[in-house]
This record gives sequence, C-alpha cells and structure tokens, in this order.
Amino acid sequence: SLAVARPEDYLVKINLPTCDGSANVKHITQNSDWGDINNSQYDIFCVYPGDYSGQGYINITQSGTEGSPKWLRWYNPADPSDTTTHPYHMDDADRAKIFRFEIGGDHWVVDRITSDGATLSSSMRAESNHIVLNRLLYQNLTVTMMSLRGNDITLQNSVFRYAIPNPGVDNHAIYVGGGGDGDLYTNDIHIINNEMLDVTDQVQVGPDAGRRIVISGNDFYQTPAYYSDCSGNIDPAGDCGCGEQPVTFKGPAWTDSWHIVEYNNIRDTKPGDSACGSSGGASMVISLSSHNAATTNILFHRNIVWGDNLRNVIRHGIGAQNIVYQENVFVTDPNPPSVTGDHILSTAGSSDMIVFESNVLSTSPTNWLA
Repeated sequence: SLAVARPEDYLVKINLPTCDGSANVKHITQNSDWGDINNSQYDIFCVYPGDYSGQGYINITQSGTEGSPKWLRWYNPADPSDTTTHPYHMDDADRAKIFRFEIGGDHWVVDRITSDGATLSSSMRAESNHIVLNRLLYQNLTVTMMSLRGNDITLQNSVFRYAIPNPGVDNHAIYVGGGGDGDLYTNDIHIINNEMLDVTDQVQVGPDAGRRIVISGNDFYQTPAYYSDCSGNIDPAGDCGCGEQPVTFKGPAWTDSWHIVEYNNIRDTKPGDSACGSSGGASMVISLSSHNAATTNILFHRNIVWGDNLRNVIRHGIGAQNIVYQENVFVTDPNPPSVTGDHILSTAGSSDMIVFESNVLSTSPTNWLA
C-alpha cells in the first residue's frame, strides 16, 4: 500500500525573524525600497502595510542557504508583536500589496503578502528551490494567480479567491509545471491547507510536473457569486459555473513516484460555462487529461466531494493508468437532475489499473462508471 500522511505532516513550521535595526534587516516602506531586494547585505525584508503595486514586476534573484533562508514578511510597526494575523482578516489598508513578483533564488520564506488586482500572467512565480509560501492572499486577478516550478516548494495556509471571469480562458489559482524536463523542474511541490474559491481551476498540474506533487487539506469551492445561467451570465441560482474542475492533472507522475491528493474538501462546484469563464472542462471535480503523455500514478485518498448538482465528477483521458481512489466520500443531491450520461467516473478510451476501494457514495447518479 502507499504511505499517506495527514496535512499537518506536510506543514512547514514558521518562526518569523525580528524586524529590528540589524544590518541585515531591510524595512520596506515605499516603492523605492524594493531596489534593495537583491542586495546581498540583507537577509530579512520587512514589508510595511501599503500598496506597492506601482513598483510593478519584482524579480528576486538572490539566494539564502539551508540554515539561513532569506525572508520576505509583512510587518506592522504599529503592532510589532503581531505575528499571526492573516491578510484575509486584515483591513485593506493594513495589507502589504504587490503587483507581481518572481522568486528566482533558492531558500526563501514569504509570509503574509497580498496580491490584489494584477493583470499580468502569473502574479507570483516561484521558479527555484526550497521555497515556503505562507499565509498569502491573492484576489481579484484576471490571470493565473501563481505558477510553481522548481524543487521543494511548499504553499500553505493561503487564500486564493475571486478570479475575474474571462470567457473561454482558464484563470488558475495554482499552475504547477512548465519550463523544462521533469527531472529538473517541479518536484516535491506541497500545496497544503489553503482555501481557493471562485477561480477557474484551483490547481492544475501540467504535463511536465515531475514527481511527488501533494495536494492535501485544502478547501476548494464555488459560491453563488460564481454561478451562471449556462449562457455566460452570472446567476446566483444558476445550474452552471464560471469555473471548471478544481483538480486537473495533464501528465504522468513518472514511474518511480506518485502524486497524492488527500483530505481535501471539494464542494459546490457546477458544470463549467465557457461563455462565462474557463474553457469548459468535461468534469466537475477531477480531470486527468492526456497532454504529451497519459496521466499515471495518482492516489486520491480521503477527500470529501459534495454539492447539490454533482454529476460527471471524474474524467479520465486516454491511457490513464495506476489511478487509485481510496476512502473518498461523494455526497450528492438525493434527487439529482436526470441527465443522460451522469456518472462518477468516465474514461475516454483505454485505461489500466484504475482502483476504487472503500469509497462512499451517498446517493447514486445514473452510473458509477461510464
């Protein structure tokens, strides 16, 4: 059997450094202070409340070390002892807001930074190694919010919400992959204990995503503000949504490793309306498509999937193999609409070694499998 863990087992413990007057501490209070972000003198960057979007693109190239990472952290001089307030709970004036930044250096910890309203692709890109992204707030974006490619990157305790719908376009919360050979990029990516709502795709894992992607303990959902009339118009009582499936894999996990999706709460999704937003995915919850190579080696374990209009929950592309669904719970409307082809799982063409074990379905759609 596969070894699995609880979400808390993946969380990285954060002990924030002090924002004092030490020579290696840089206090960022205005846009011009970002000019020192790659100054090797500084290891700790304390970002005061304010809107720094006027600085535009911030490119981080300096690296820390395993024993002494670089830090980019929110800091409020009016309350220096505040090390816990999440930007989700802050007044807007108290947040530290950036437009777009890219981490190209290794060994960084980023804590309590906000991105609000960015219009360029991937408001945040982590393209290096040994990165921890903690308690971030990303909202009101018209683009993919975050792109992850590198090795040993943990995204935890963060909120992604309110992607502005764009007809026919996928505005992901998180895109994993891109940029090179899977042996070199996007291995050991942990997406843990985050909340993602009203976005096109919560997490999409690309065809060159490498090894050991873990998606655990997250809350993925849509609200009525993202529902549509299935014809491109927002309708809180509508039967469709401006997003599509929360979890998408577009390639293999390599033969010597597995991707793991476990302990997630996935709820209130609707069939995708591409006239409102997204490219209109065929699945409402999980899509395993076949881009470049068939999707392989994925464990779905102890997820809870529920909603009042669940159908076509899982879609497999051609050649999907070594896919395990174990101890998941699917909770559906006791009187779902009668739609031809309703099912929990459908496969396009041949699939091998698809295992369903000890799952619970509260009420039955037309078919378990199709």
